Amino acid sequence: MKITSFLFCSLFCWKANFLLSQSPISINPLGFSINTEFTETHPLLTADGKTLYFSSTRPFTPAEQKRNVESRANIYRCLFNEDSQAWEEAQALPEVINDTESNNTAFALSNDGQLMLFYRKDSQGKGNVYATKLIGNSWGVPMLISDFGIAAHSVSGSISSDNKTFYFIGKSELNGDSTDIWTGKITENGSVYDISRMKDAINSADEVTSVFLHPDGKTLYLSASTFSDNFDVFSSQLDSTKWKSPIRISEPINSSSFDRDFTMAANGQFAIFASNRNNGQFDLFVAKDLAKAVTPSSLTLLNGLIKDAESGQPIQAQMNVSSLMSQSTFGTFYSNKASGKYLISLPSHGKNYALNILAQNYLLHSENIKCTNSFNELEKIISLQKIKIGNSASLNNIKFEEKDTQILPESAIEINQFYLFMLNNPTLKIELSVVSLIPNSSILDKQLSMKRAVELKNQLVRLGISKKRIKLIKIPKHAKIGGNEGIHYLIVRV
Repeated sequence: MKITSFLFCSLFCWKANFLLSQSPISINPLGFSINTEFTETHPLLTADGKTLYFSSTRPFTPAEQKRNVESRANIYRCLFNEDSQAWEEAQALPEVINDTESNNTAFALSNDGQLMLFYRKDSQGKGNVYATKLIGNSWGVPMLISDFGIAAHSVSGSISSDNKTFYFIGKSELNGDSTDIWTGKITENGSVYDISRMKDAINSADEVTSVFLHPDGKTLYLSASTFSDNFDVFSSQLDSTKWKSPIRISEPINSSSFDRDFTMAANGQFAIFASNRNNGQFDLFVAKDLAKAVTPSSLTLLNGLIKDAESGQPIQAQMNVSSLMSQSTFGTFYSNKASGKYLISLPSHGKNYALNILAQNYLLHSENIKCTNSFNELEKIISLQKIKIGNSASLNNIKFEEKDTQILPESAIEINQFYLFMLNNPTLKIELSVVSLIPNSSILDKQLSMKRAVELKNQLVRLGISKKRIKLIKIPKHAKIGGNEGIHYLIVRV
């Protein structure tokens, strides 16, 4: 039985949030490039807010287009034009995704837009969930992943920013049970396992029809039935390990009509949702100026591209992100094969992250990502050096105790990454140098630098790397190096 106090909370929160209805939130239909005389629902945004996927029943096949008649649901993509500040004309995804004999509904998208889960329901009424990955510029052949055991009504979901957790709407097989929010673990190819119904107050509504987890990992938006028998948009905040009671967000996002499928860009500047408020037919709407209606995000949106340092050609690379504070892996991501572009949402909260980039035939590349307690967009164009004699790279997440040779514990993540790099390239020999400066100067502290280099080499040897593969560089005692401390390695043999 559902918690009846939720209805009281809904009414109370509606009154409380009515005070916010005077805030300058603007609500507008997305326009003719997206909305049609047919139904548009299930919007999905990449975290940067530049790519939109949605479902529509507009004419799809040539015969339907000629007669201008409604089709089965199909999935469309639309790009945001930075120059015109408007959405371009929506384009249907190919038939490898949009099966002409089925209803096709996209309902979950990874933050970088390279993994999509969608629901396909055939003419016999049988529905299944599929996963597809963006390979370069094309979506791969969909893979049947699971019916979750509770596939009925599984037409809305959300993937966490670390690509590890999947939130979705489901309904158990128990008679009289309602739709709720469920979670599962998700693999790199989209398979879902360890399914469980969310607990706490998050599932206190009679019915839930859509769910969206903000890239900050701490804000959940859901569309749920209320005392008025409509569906309205609510939000819930993660408090430590529990989700708080959902709170109905302010007008004019919610209305007397059905408002659902809420999704938001990572920066919180705009949201897109489906509503039938205009003419009884579902269209997509954009809400802007949301400062008084949503919780500010503590989030760093890391984006850019990875390319070859010599040719400038894009590279598909593996990007391992780890939290230096907790010494744990946050997630593994990949740059796009065709463009080299990447997009990673990092919940900030003052954390620092280690970013290690691996690509076949290239040196291990290291970046230190410093996050603030607010939203920040950070662009990094990263050039990778090929594995060849004379090329070098830096290790930016290995740190020592001040004025000492002891390696700090948070360095273990990157040391292990470098160990694996050396292990996977067993013929490499390197020159290793540690640059440490005399305090408040640009003069090399030669003795400390060499002692630290010895300690780092010993650490790698203890892990299993032959000491013959690592040569230590001696740097002139009074060398001026421009104030750049760090750890560097140079390829001397391949």
